[in-house]
Amino acid sequence: AGADRGMLWEYDGTRESLTNDNDGDSGYYFAPGIEPNTVLPNVICDSSASPNTQGAVVVDLGDLPGATAPGKPTNSYGFIRFRAKVK
Repeated sequence: AGADRGMLWEYDGTRESLTNDNDGDSGYYFAPGIEPNTVLPNVICDSSASPNTQGAVVVDLGDLPGATAPGKPTNSYGFIRFRAKVK
């Protein structure tokens, strides 16, 4: 209750609302200047000269299997939505 749930994902037929906080779900928001790889080592922002200057939204998908046909296997597809404010 009261958490900012700015992300939604569907995976393997299940929808889940995600918070923007580092709180155990798969969604993260990293403010400008905070490097995502401090929490998720495989997420690296583009430039070492100016790392994460704009902020970053990350959804940790884990290991997804490759699709062999439309909707096969069922856990090879889904969607991710997120809400953002543009200034």
